[in-house]
Amino acid sequence: MVKLTPDPPDFPLPETSSPIRLDAQCRSTPVMAEYVTAHHPFGPCEGDMPILAVRNGMPLEEALTQACAYLKSTSAGAAELVGNCPPQWRAMARNVEHLSEIARALVEASLAGLPVTD
Repeated sequence: MVKLTPDPPDFPLPETSSPIRLDAQCRSTPVMAEYVTAHHPFGPCEGDMPILAVRNGMPLEEALTQACAYLKSTSAGAAELVGNCPPQWRAMARNVEHLSEIARALVEASLAGLPVTD
């Protein structure tokens, strides 16, 4: 059975002196401008060295923006695949299309929820 939900990252978020602030509606909101990416290697590899890696220190907002752009491209490719694949593979192609749209919506909602920084 394939696990669809990834495990949470095993690295801690950076410690800040004031990670929580109160907004106008008195709800706590993390100050996301202080968060950055951690080094995360990925991709196919021969041996111990993955071919690609996410750089350490990239602002979280920038990383989410790039992820959204990649997911938009994935959605477009999946939509094209749905229209051009054999009928027996169409359900799987639609699944890829819908999952990429869901992931993109989550990233866009995360970006929209980030506090505005000056």
